[in-house]
Amino acid sequence: MSDPLYILIQGGPMAMAALAIGLLGIPFAALMAWAIGFMKWRLPASIGWLPSTLAITTASLGVFLFTNHAYQAMSASPEMRMTLLASAIAGALSTLIVATGVAALGFGTYALAAPIPAIFAVGPGGQFNLASLVSSLGGAVFGVIASSVALFVLIGTDGLWDLGPALFIMPPIAGLFTVAIFFSSLRESDEREHQGRIAGARTAIVIAAAMTLVLLGQWFQARGIQQAFEAVAMMPPEMKSTAMAAGIDIARGAGRLGFALTLMPLLAGLGGLRGVLGRVDTPEFVGAALGGLQIVVILSGLGIATGRLQSVFDLLMGQL
Repeated sequence: MSDPLYILIQGGPMAMAALAIGLLGIPFAALMAWAIGFMKWRLPASIGWLPSTLAITTASLGVFLFTNHAYQAMSASPEMRMTLLASAIAGALSTLIVATGVAALGFGTYALAAPIPAIFAVGPGGQFNLASLVSSLGGAVFGVIASSVALFVLIGTDGLWDLGPALFIMPPIAGLFTVAIFFSSLRESDEREHQGRIAGARTAIVIAAAMTLVLLGQWFQARGIQQAFEAVAMMPPEMKSTAMAAGIDIARGAGRLGFALTLMPLLAGLGGLRGVLGRVDTPEFVGAALGGLQIVVILSGLGIATGRLQSVFDLLMGQL
C-alpha cells in the first residue's frame, strides 16, 4: 500500500514538517518572483527558494534518523530484525518522496512564475534583445543535443524504456522550462540598474528549472525504490535479493534522467544571459551567493540521504 496519505504517515513527523514547509514555499516562490519582477524589489532572487531548501534539509534529517534506527535494528533479535529494518527503510523513503515532491513544486513554481515579469516588466526603455533571443535559442538546441547524448551515456537506449512514467513526464517538463527561459530572454531595459535585476532574475529562473528536474528525478528514484521494496516482499526468499538489486538499479536511472535533462534549461539560460550578465550589482551577487549555498545544501543533503539509504539496503541484502 503506497497511497499519498500512507506515505506521509510512514514518513512520520519529519515528513509532515517537510510537507508543511514545502507547501508554504509554493506560493512564497511565486510571490517573491512577482515582487522582484513587477514591483522592482532589489532583493536576491534566490530568497524565493528558501522554504523548498528547508523542506529538503528537514527530510535529510529525517532520513538520517530513520537510518540510525536501521543500524540499531541490527542488534535486535533475528525475528525482529527484518521487521525493524523494513520499517526504517519505508520511513526514510517516504520522507524523501514527500520532500523531493513538494520541493520540486516550489522550484518549478518559481521557474514558471519569474519569466512573466521578465517579459512584461523589464523596466524603463524596454526593448527586444535579438542577440539574447538568438543565443538562447541556440543554447536550447544545443541543450537538447547535449541532454540526448548524456541520456545515451548515463542510461543507454535499453535502460530508457525501463524508466516508466519518468520518461514521459520529465522531458516535456524540461521542454516547458526551456521555452519559458527562451521567452524570458525576449526583452531588456536600457538602464543598467534594471539590466542587473533582469540578469539576476534570468539566472534564478535557469537554476530553479534545473533544480526542479533534479528533484523530480530524485522523486521518481525514491518512488521506484519504494515500489521495488514493496514488490519483493511477496517474492520467494531466493529471489528477493536479485529482484531488489534490479529494482534499485532501474529506479536510479530516473535520478540520472533528471540530471541529464538539466542541460536543456541550463544551456538555453546561458545563451539568454548574453549582454546582461556583466551588468549585475550587489543584490544579484548576494543572490548568487545565497542561491549557490542553497544548491550545495540541497545536493549535499540528498547525497548524504541516498548514501545512508544505500548502506541500509546493503544491510538488508545481507539479511535476505
